[in-house]
Amino acid sequence: MVEFEIKIMYPKRFEALRRFYCGTHTDFVSSIFKIQPWAATGGRTNSSFFKSHDDKYVFKEVKKSEFKMFVEFGPTYFDYMVK
Repeated sequence: MVEFEIKIMYPKRFEALRRFYCGTHTDFVSSIFKIQPWAATGGRTNSSFFKSHDDKYVFKEVKKSEFKMFVEFGPTYFDYMVK
C-alpha cells in the first residue's frame, strides 16, 4: 500500500491563473488525468518531477523547507503574476 498526502494551497488564486493562461477547470482536469515521470535535469534538490500528458503542467515533489517558503511568499508570487 502507498500513502500520500495532497495539499492544495491558494486554490482560488491558482484557479484564476489557470483560467487566464490555460482555460477552464475541465481543461485542467483533462490535462492532469494522465501524468508521467519527467527526467528534469539541473536541479539542486534531487526532487521528482512529473508532467501532464499534453506537456501543459509540471508537478514537483516539494521538500518541507520549500513548502514552508512557498506558503510564506505565495501571496507575493500571485501579486507578481497578476501584474
